[in-house]
This record gives sequence, structure tokens and C-alpha cells, in this order.
Amino acid sequence: MALTGSLPTAAEIVYSVESTISAAVAIKDHLNRVRPPPEQLEHVTVTKLLNPGQAYYDVVSPLREELPEFQKRMAGTGAHDIIERILHLPSEEFLDGRDTPGEPSLERITGKLDARVSLADGAILPVEIKNVPYARAKPNSSYIEQLGMYCTLLSTDRGLLFRVLRDDRTGGSSVLAPLEVRFSDLPAIRQEMVRRRDLLTEAVASRDPSKLPACAYVGYKCKYREAGVCNCKERVDFVPTIEQKASWSEAPEFLEVVERQFEERMARVKAESRQPRFSSYRLLTPRKTFFEQVKSPPPEDEDGTAVPEAPPSLPEEPMAQAVGSANTRGLEMQIYSAIRSANAKRYAEACAADPALRGLRVAMVDGHPIHVKVRKVNAPVRASLNDVTGQWGVPDDIVRVAMESAIVGAGQARLYVWNWKLTDPGMKLQVFDVRFRRDVLEGLARYVHELPPALDQALATGDHRALPLCPRWMCKGCSFFDRCKPDETAPAPATPDPV
Repeated sequence: MALTGSLPTAAEIVYSVESTISAAVAIKDHLNRVRPPPEQLEHVTVTKLLNPGQAYYDVVSPLREELPEFQKRMAGTGAHDIIERILHLPSEEFLDGRDTPGEPSLERITGKLDARVSLADGAILPVEIKNVPYARAKPNSSYIEQLGMYCTLLSTDRGLLFRVLRDDRTGGSSVLAPLEVRFSDLPAIRQEMVRRRDLLTEAVASRDPSKLPACAYVGYKCKYREAGVCNCKERVDFVPTIEQKASWSEAPEFLEVVERQFEERMARVKAESRQPRFSSYRLLTPRKTFFEQVKSPPPEDEDGTAVPEAPPSLPEEPMAQAVGSANTRGLEMQIYSAIRSANAKRYAEACAADPALRGLRVAMVDGHPIHVKVRKVNAPVRASLNDVTGQWGVPDDIVRVAMESAIVGAGQARLYVWNWKLTDPGMKLQVFDVRFRRDVLEGLARYVHELPPALDQALATGDHRALPLCPRWMCKGCSFFDRCKPDETAPAPATPDPV
């Protein structure tokens, strides 16, 4: 099946664009909100025990963060969740302190374990995943202490620390060699956990932090000290006593195991499903979708016997590529979560009515599709047609959200643009309401209806030439470029109707 033409450009789709400052302010306020402090701590998480002095002020006197600082935390939190799925380790679990006869009670101490690894000898190791800004030979003390507390809660004397190196300038990431960490004295770690729990609980109840240790990084930049809320220099120094019970060494063999499991899982998933659930991204990149799903025809041996079918095509270094975009993708997920929470009564998800779209879902606010874009350019977007749809704007995202608008029958959409490189808090988040040309939306509706069966036919025949091209910027670095040959096989472009 041949489509009627390729996708129109963003400039051919957009009728008008308007900056929506109030929507940006609503998200900023939601991200920077400060929750009222509790009267006392019912439960104490392991993360609060890492530095009770700072944890006290996080609970009792939390401060608002500007968006540039918040970006690192949001990207790290989101990337953490994505990396857990990429590594495909067993699912997270919540831990509660268990009593051991003759030992201090760990009651009210809780933790959230990132993952576990099961070894061939039957041992199970807790895994802590950290998104780190620097590659250092010596791991951060708090990472070791956190893993040590999890090991104590699980009554095991060793665990794994996965560190993912992030580039705060570009947002890229890469996995460092895992560390295997051993702890020599679990009873001593248990006693230290109980001591910190009791000190923090009493300080919050009395609103008196004087008995808590100073922050571990006293003398460095601290938002509470700069704001005049805390003067931790007057308190005793913090000593990472749990780290003193630990020894560690690089364990690259664990990364090799995880990489192999990741590749096997990707091949298995793609081999089992020739009809993946559609997304607007797949509608935007039909040829990439084709090559990710196509199976090579089985070759024949010399005697004419068919060789077992080859697995689906896989791009080079799939795990490295997936991890590399984790921070950016994680930040997008955190912004989507903030949009859902800030517009709880106005947010909805619509499922495409066309069965050929296989469950494609569209996120909406007030009945209009929304889309989040993390942008890596050194200047903000101006609210003009030329700027928004031009090279340094968000043209491909406009095409994508316009297709979603055509699917749900909406005439406009809202774009949330996060400027990764900008430090001005007022320009970190921009929001635009974009209205689309009605005639072009009608053409997009036909496109999204025709593409799924066209892709099915291309997969059945192994011929991608009738499929529209992916966005041009994707071609240069695409691992399927030589097989796709876009310059030789491009379908005739669609001619837009005059305005």
C-alpha cells in the first residue's frame, strides 16, 4: 500500500502560535511547592539516615529550589527509573527494619531497594543505582553508606553499586564499571542506623537540631546555611562510620552479564511481536520502525535447506544508546508527571478509536494534546511562526503533536519546552499553544489511518520503499541508513494546499 505522500513540514501545519505564560507559571509553582512539615517522623527512610543534619531541615524547613537546580534532581530521578528498566534487574521492593534477637531494633526504618542480582551460587545481592556527575576512583561516601544500610536490612554482607555517569552539559550518560562492596561488621552498622534514627526522630519532635551532627559537606555550598536557616559549624562533625566498615572493588563482569541480558531481551521482544503498540513517535519514524521490526529472509545452505530465521535487526550498542538518553528522557517523564499533577481535574488520556493504531494513547489537558520537549539550544524559543517551526525551534515535535491532534479531532495542542542549557529560571520552561490548519489536519488524519496497514504490508514483503521518510535530522546518525537509502527511495513529497 502506498501512502498519498510524506508528512508536511511544521511550517505547513501551523496556523498560529501563542506563548502561554500562565501555564508555565503553574508548572513552576507545582515543581517548587513546599509541603508542610510533619509534627513527628512516623517512619525514617534510609536516605534520611545518610545525613541526619540535612534531613532535619529537609523535613522541618524545606526551601524552594530554582529550576536550574531542580533540573539536575528531576533528570537524575527520572533517569534512575529508566536505567532500572534498561538494566532489567528484578523489580524494586520496599524494605522494613526487622528485629534480630539480641540486636537493637530497626523498627520504623524503611528503604526502597533499586534492584537485586541473583548469582549462580544462589546468593542474592542488593543493587543501588546512582546517577553521578563525575567519574571518581573512590565512590561517594553516601552511596556506600546507603548500600550498607540496605545490606543490613537484608542481612547480607555485600552488594553492588551501579554508577551511571551523566554529562550535565549535554544530558548524555554512560555506565561505569559496577562496584562490588563488602561490609565487615553488620551489627555495628545496625547500631549506627538506630543511633541516627533516634537522634533525627527526637530532633524533629522537639524542633531542636543541636544534637545532630553537622552536614557531611560543611564548608561547601549549602542552601540552608546560605539562607541563614542553619549554622551547622556549631555542631559536631559528621563521621561516615558505615563507610569505615566497607571495602570495594570494580566488578566489570556484572556489567557484561547485564548487557548480554539486555540484548537477549531486546531480540526476544522484537522477535515475538511484529505488530508493536503504536505511538506518535512511530508514526513520525515509519522507516526506523520498519527496520527495527523486519526479519531478514532465511538464507539457504548449500543443499537448499533453509537456515533458522535470523532475529530482528538491532542497532549497534543498544544498551549504550538507551542509557545515553536516560537523563533527557527521565526529565521529560518528570515534567509529564508534574503536568498531570498540576492539572489533575483537567488531564485525560484518549485512546485512538482506529483499531489499526493498536492502542495509541494521547495525553491531553482541556481536550487538547500536550507534548514535552527537552531542548539543547543556547537560546530560548520566540513565540513566532518562523522561530517555533524553524531549525532551532521544535518543528518535528509540532508534526508529532499535530498527528495526535488529528487522531483525537482537536484543532490545537500545547507544547511544553524545557531549555536544558539555559540558566535563567524564567526561560527554563516555555509553554506554547499551537493552532493547526484544518485542511492539513484532515490530511494527517488520512496519513495516520493509512500508515499502519502500509507498514504491515512493508513488513510482509520486506520492502520499505513505499514508506515515508523519517525526519531528515535522524538520517545522518541512523544505524539503518545504508539499508534504508533514503536519497534513493524517498516517496514523492506531498504538496500542501494553498492557505
